[in-house]
Amino acid sequence: MQVITALQGAQQTSIGLAADLTEGVTDRFRSLPMSQVAVIGGRTIAVAVRNVAGLILVALVALPLGYRFASVFGAIGAIALATAVGYGFSWLGAAIAVKIRQPE
Repeated sequence: MQVITALQGAQQTSIGLAADLTEGVTDRFRSLPMSQVAVIGGRTIAVAVRNVAGLILVALVALPLGYRFASVFGAIGAIALATAVGYGFSWLGAAIAVKIRQPE
């Protein structure tokens, strides 16, 4: 359940970046004195932060339904691992979006 939540965030990265490329948002950023990786990096970091919030929310909703972690450190580790997986797939989705450039 946590990995699915994290992978949905990675999907948001690829669709949003492809839409930005189609609409020319990234072309406007090229005129600014900033790194080209900053646009993609900023989007992936933003999605990772949203993933952490979403994963904590999913865990809090699952607790009354009977879902239990073995320990607090296990809960932190599970959320960190799911965030790392989502972040990695976010970069993979960004690479695919840069290559394809179509949100559909």
